Amino acid sequence: MTSITSSLPAINGSARHLLRYLSDIFEGIREGLDAQQTYKTLDQLSDSELSRRGLSREDLPTLAVEARLAA
Repeated sequence: MTSITSSLPAINGSARHLLRYLSDIFEGIREGLDAQQTYKTLDQLSDSELSRRGLSREDLPTLAVEARLAA
């Protein structure tokens, strides 16, 4: 009986670093998009709705970033 084995070539160090670098870039893009969505959601609230939540419109950029960091 003959068996055939195949294996992918091992990823060398520089390729691994490149993949990690690209992964970090895409993670940053995702985080930015999440912050943008949070901002847009809060920005749709009226000033009175924001006030009821103890927020002001000036708080929105900071809250969008902090919400992403807390996740």
